[in-house]
Amino acid sequence: MFIDANSLFLATSDNKITVYDRSTTDLAILGEIPCHQGNIDCLCVVRREQVFQETTPLKHYKSLNQIESYLMAGLDTGDIHVYQNSVSNYRLLEIFQGHGDKVSQLALADSHFLYSGSYDMSIRNWDLREMTVRIRDRWILFREDVQST
Repeated sequence: MFIDANSLFLATSDNKITVYDRSTTDLAILGEIPCHQGNIDCLCVVRREQVFQETTPLKHYKSLNQIESYLMAGLDTGDIHVYQNSVSNYRLLEIFQGHGDKVSQLALADSHFLYSGSYDMSIRNWDLREMTVRIRDRWILFREDVQST
């Protein structure tokens, strides 16, 4: 489970993340995120302003600028899935691969580094600024493919 300012995220045994609205007394469900590649062991939310700086090249891409935060999910496969965290759209944006066993812990530090701990007895750090550049580059390629057809 992970709690941020507005939402509560709960990883369920059926490989989903259920998102609840914390502003309602009955914790209304905002959405569900399916995870088809493994069980979810830990969650973390990273706010957009924690990663982006004024010089980040994404500032010129309107649809990418609408991403307010990222939901990170550590899986038993050793991967970390990065989702767009938006009530209307929880799409998978990036997959970090690098652990040999399940990811048990996720933590944000130094404003743009995500740290992950794993049952393979390793700790990895991931530069979230590089992640945003990869997301931007894929978005540009996708737009070019759509416009060329």
